[in-house]
Amino acid sequence: MKEMKRIEKELRVREEERRNSTAAIGSNYNSVDELLDLLLNEESGSFDVKRQDEVIKLSVSINSSFTSLTDDDYDINEEDDESVNGNESMNSDFDRSNNSINTIQSPIMSTVPSDGSEISEPVNTEILPEVKGQIDYKGLKLPKQPTLPEPTLPPPPPPPVFYPPPIPVLTKKPSQNEPIYESVRLINGINEPSKDTKEVTTSTRMVDKPITFPRVPEKSIITRIIPESPSPVKVEEPTVTENGKEKVDGESEAESDESAAQIRQSQTQSYDLINYANDYFNDIYESNLMDTLKKRPKLIPKSDMIKYTKCNTISNSHIYLYDPDNVQFALNIWKDLQKYLTSTRSGTPFIRSLVTQGLQQEELRDEIYVQILRQLNGNANNNQSLKLISLLQFIMRIFQCSNELKKYLGQFLNKILSSNTDSRIHNHIVNLLKSTTDVWGNRKIVPSLIEINYYFQNTQQLIHHIKLYLLNNSYLLLNIHPVDTYGSLIAKLSLLLKTEFIDDGTWGIYESNSELTEMYYLPKYDHIYDLVSSWERTNEIILQTNPPNLLLVNPKKKLVLKKRLFKGTLPSPSHPLEINLNYLQSIHEIVRLDKYAVTEKIGIALAGIQLQLVHGNYKPELLYRTEDALPPRLLQAKKIDQWIPLLEESHYQITQLKENKFSLQLRYLNCVRKLNFYGTSLFELSYYGYLDYDPHLLLGINATQLLLIQQDLTVLNEFPYEEIQTLQIQDESLVINLSATKFVFKTKFTDDIFTLITSYYPKLKKTETKFSHPLITNSYRSKLLRNLVDSRNLLITNNYLNLDTSTMKSKSRKQYSTYFTYSKTPITHSLLKLNQSEELTALETFKFILNYTQTDGQLKLFLNKLANNNLLNEAYLQLIKQSNSTMPNSNITRKTWSLLNLLANYLLPTNKLIMNYLVSHLKYYSMDSVTVVGDYAKIVMKSLQNTNSHNKLTKTNRKFVPSSTEINFVVQFKSISIKVYLLNNNYYTVELANHYDTVQDVLGILFNYIGLDGQDCRGYGIYETSTLNGSYFENYLVPASSLVDVLSRWETNGSSPNRGNQSAQKSKFVFKKYLNKFLNLNNPIEKELLLQQLLFNIKTHKYPINTNEGEILIALLSQIHIGNYQQMDPGEFPDYCSILSKYFPTNLSVNISYERVSYYHQSLVGSKAEDSYKSIFNLLTCWPLYKGSLFNVVQSFTPSWPRNLWLILDETGIFLLEERTKNVIANYNFTDLLNYIPTTNYLMLIVRNEAKGVKIILHTVESYSITYLIREYIKDT
Repeated sequence: MKEMKRIEKELRVREEERRNSTAAIGSNYNSVDELLDLLLNEESGSFDVKRQDEVIKLSVSINSSFTSLTDDDYDINEEDDESVNGNESMNSDFDRSNNSINTIQSPIMSTVPSDGSEISEPVNTEILPEVKGQIDYKGLKLPKQPTLPEPTLPPPPPPPVFYPPPIPVLTKKPSQNEPIYESVRLINGINEPSKDTKEVTTSTRMVDKPITFPRVPEKSIITRIIPESPSPVKVEEPTVTENGKEKVDGESEAESDESAAQIRQSQTQSYDLINYANDYFNDIYESNLMDTLKKRPKLIPKSDMIKYTKCNTISNSHIYLYDPDNVQFALNIWKDLQKYLTSTRSGTPFIRSLVTQGLQQEELRDEIYVQILRQLNGNANNNQSLKLISLLQFIMRIFQCSNELKKYLGQFLNKILSSNTDSRIHNHIVNLLKSTTDVWGNRKIVPSLIEINYYFQNTQQLIHHIKLYLLNNSYLLLNIHPVDTYGSLIAKLSLLLKTEFIDDGTWGIYESNSELTEMYYLPKYDHIYDLVSSWERTNEIILQTNPPNLLLVNPKKKLVLKKRLFKGTLPSPSHPLEINLNYLQSIHEIVRLDKYAVTEKIGIALAGIQLQLVHGNYKPELLYRTEDALPPRLLQAKKIDQWIPLLEESHYQITQLKENKFSLQLRYLNCVRKLNFYGTSLFELSYYGYLDYDPHLLLGINATQLLLIQQDLTVLNEFPYEEIQTLQIQDESLVINLSATKFVFKTKFTDDIFTLITSYYPKLKKTETKFSHPLITNSYRSKLLRNLVDSRNLLITNNYLNLDTSTMKSKSRKQYSTYFTYSKTPITHSLLKLNQSEELTALETFKFILNYTQTDGQLKLFLNKLANNNLLNEAYLQLIKQSNSTMPNSNITRKTWSLLNLLANYLLPTNKLIMNYLVSHLKYYSMDSVTVVGDYAKIVMKSLQNTNSHNKLTKTNRKFVPSSTEINFVVQFKSISIKVYLLNNNYYTVELANHYDTVQDVLGILFNYIGLDGQDCRGYGIYETSTLNGSYFENYLVPASSLVDVLSRWETNGSSPNRGNQSAQKSKFVFKKYLNKFLNLNNPIEKELLLQQLLFNIKTHKYPINTNEGEILIALLSQIHIGNYQQMDPGEFPDYCSILSKYFPTNLSVNISYERVSYYHQSLVGSKAEDSYKSIFNLLTCWPLYKGSLFNVVQSFTPSWPRNLWLILDETGIFLLEERTKNVIANYNFTDLLNYIPTTNYLMLIVRNEAKGVKIILHTVESYSITYLIREYIKDT
């Protein structure tokens, strides 16, 4: 007792010291930026106690008049809550998880050391501050506990020192029957193990368990639970009396046993539907006229809301629905369900409407299940019960209910099964329980009418069948079930054929056209009936009735069995069926698809084997179908009369071998295996990059590497899987990241390509999570919770909140929580104290937040409403309030956090207390490793850090409201992707790691993509270019420019590339070289980029070229793209028109003579593409000013000069030329340039001319770009 008194006295002394030291610490931080730096410089995984104490003291020191709440403030008063806002949810720091209460230990438990030492030892003074922080929790007091008696037995020996490996973070959801934390009860001062519990050994050193976030229903009772002890303990469930108070230790043992029996009985009944109704159902009142007039409506008991009723209407949905439209849908569903039960007509329209709404609106699914279960519970009409059970079984195959309702669904069905004596109902429920175990997720498409009629009107018990084709156009007839997927169909086929190789993962089912030439892989987890629904939408399906079969036939499409993965081994000779299937696929790929481009010799040899297998031994009178033996490409080279003798000779030679069927098939497969592209799947795609590839290419995928192939089957590049660092899919783009460069392709087969590559090489599959969730201790989590509550208390005590004193009876915790927890309905007043006009805007802002969480709204209008700091702080408080939702995985929560993320990317709160509250809120929720809320909080925290860093660097906030492009990425929690074009019209999609990434950051990413070295290849930049009425404009972006600000400026000026007005100005980012004094022609990549830039300058009138040079250039380009000149009829020429339109301006094409172009083209016959590229490069670089940057300018002060001029800047000086010619009018060295003054539309140059300066005034919209280049050129002179 003396020791305990001494501990309490020391606790009080330390508390006074802490309070006295807060004022000095708080004076060191006078700005929001300093406070944010302090709060954000902590890692959530490892916690610095001194640093956290400093943050706590800083939060308290902002107002020295801080007063903590009283004990009554933390009482949960249901009546007071309803008087303020009946729709408010409970305070997040208590109902977000049980762990928020778990960290509050009793005085008895606080004496148990964390290192496993015995409880009878003296209290360790090192843990006293931790115990103090958990007991004296701002007024939160626990019920008094019995004091610890003096030990009467000697202490046991100390445990052996043993350090186990760290406990891994468990991602599996803990069992409902296994409590994570258990209460500890001491008997006679010693821990005694219970008979009903297991002992916790002390031979190992205890480690804090990872924190999970179980969700507590809104109206469930929160009981006090304590973390389990590291020493052997007796674990008991907390007993509760009728009035809800916990029993004390002095109660009789019989009463404890009786209470334990009640708890066990309640646990067995925990999944009764009435418990689900108590936790999740709305409060609905009876629509009695007299009670309504007396304003005393009667509440309908929850027990009546789960029983059958004949009422055709309900006043509200059973489960609370956030979207008002969904509530109306629920009311209509109830009306239609009642009509369906009482009607004798077909219910197909109702059933299809029901499953359509369930698939489209996830929020309605539980409501649909509950309505069916209610009408099934206590329904004495067996016909209606059969209808309901059939309907329940059908929708369970289409979409699933939530995990919370699933726990109650099974017990409810078993209850109906045991209480009903009708054999038909009994059989239906048994089939329902069996069939639902085979369901694979939710369907993607609304069921077809064929499926609905088959299920509900199939009185003859007919079975649906479908044809599965082989590649020789034969087929197998397989029966299908509504829950069948393509994977289960392959398993059925494997059982039917009594083989195992089909189900080994290398075979797949494809959807093909009727000619078997175009095939699309169908993932094994997709449902077959989704394909039937898609066929019905296009009116391509025919239902052929042939009892006892119903055959589903599509004349335009077929399901084909095909080998998908080739591991490099031939089938075993002991599996003749596998040999035959591989043989049929090889014939199809060689003869029908011409996939391998076989030579004439190989084609004749393979055709001989095929003829031997089809016709048997050679006979002279045999008639051959050449189109079935040779590919069309070879047949076009000769006439049929010339092919017949060759086929006969090959057939005769194979006959002389005298081999059986399987030996010949193996011989055929051995020959095919030696071909170049055997086992390679080909996909069509388009290349986007700096290389001058044909835009239409093929991507080959095999077991070892990727192949980039031209249309003529020439291999351009090989990418072994070991050299591929990452594989990314961005919309319809496939990005292959190598160590030195990056290849970007565009294709509609991105999903098929990705799944096939990862099947061959699983390491490329993206397995890492976006955020790591380190092990978080209870003490660290309790500190964050304390910070969160302290930050709320600071807002209250500093009188920032707009407290409604007219409705608040007392300062209770539940009434204060209405300012910090989720609200279902609009607020009646602002959260902060605002003036009248700001008050109205704040209410409109909150309504927008509610509406946006239901339907997408205009986000730019929301951001524009935040005109001043008060409204900005109010918006932050409203979003923090709405993010405290008890439904973490719902769409409502995701949209609320997306709005908070958008605001954090734009502006920061200006009030230090609100900033402190925001950071505490984010740090607390970022520990959630169970739901997506933890990831959301981490993303918002990162956005907050980026915005703070940007504001510090620029010393100002953003100038423009975020663009629609940026908003769309931010609200989806994605990195912003922008397209940076090359001068060959290809582009790279760049993901910004930080929304405030500058041009310099993007240049580093582009150098990595292209394979340039930033040290050797300098002088590159990004331009913003635009076209208006056929004219081309460009503006150089300085390295410090923010790309998101440029996007906002485009949208403000009406030049966004996403705008639909074709006459409007279009803008895009272009990567090009601007300083050619750093030109490195020894680098092949830079040389290729320079050649593209010169050709682009010709197209945009920025390179002077005459007619003769143009004709030579067209001939060289034709040799590259068309090939050698082919003799044609007089007056006909190769496709020079496409070359001319791609590389030359319109005015030059008028004077081009195709005859002279063909003459030059004939002289190039036999030359290689590399030689033609060298000739083009030499032709274009013979002009001395080819390195210069060219600008269009207009002058009017020198009458002897032309009005329209070209201004060229290069490393030698400034040149003025006559427009579109090589005639130099004037040139000036940089040493003669005395001054240059840019304005928005003019540029004035002052140059030295003998003894005086001369002013040259030029009209141009690119004056700032010109001056920047001048500054860069003269930097080294």
